[in-house]
Amino acid sequence: YTPSGADLAVGDQPVALERARSGSGARYTARGVELWEHQGTTRIDWFGTKLSCESNLANRLSLPNATD
Repeated sequence: YTPSGADLAVGDQPVALERARSGSGARYTARGVELWEHQGTTRIDWFGTKLSCESNLANRLSLPNATD
């Protein structure tokens, strides 16, 4: 990540993403690709293939103020 964007690669296909407007979280886009992180969930739309990953690391470590 950089202040103005992020680099994302799937296999040998890298894409430079630009920071995009988001009501909440961090969102990056390029033609056909979107990466959006919000409250521990990262969503990627890779040319129509949608992926989602949730992090519950804080819950597993029993950190204070951890939420699901």
